[in-house]
Amino acid sequence: MSAAGSPGRRDRSLVALGRALREIRRERGLTQEELAQRVNLHETYISRIENGQRNPTWGVVLGIMCELGVPLAELPARLEKLAPTGVTVERARGWGRG
Repeated sequence: MSAAGSPGRRDRSLVALGRALREIRRERGLTQEELAQRVNLHETYISRIENGQRNPTWGVVLGIMCELGVPLAELPARLEKLAPTGVTVERARGWGRG
């Protein structure tokens, strides 16, 4: 079962979140392994977040954003820019609720 709760389907909002976090991480010149060490998570978990396969808690998202030195307020703009078709910040408010 996927992060969205149905087999083989990833939640678009999780894909957008992952894309945004990956973009920011790369802008900061960090590997997934380096970020994982800094936020005390496993590299595989970071990879799965970035690929839209995991639904991280707000605490995890806040920790990542803080470590990357990016204000949380920047995240919605990134989501809008990188979201797959049909995903908006308004629709993403229900992340993980299908």
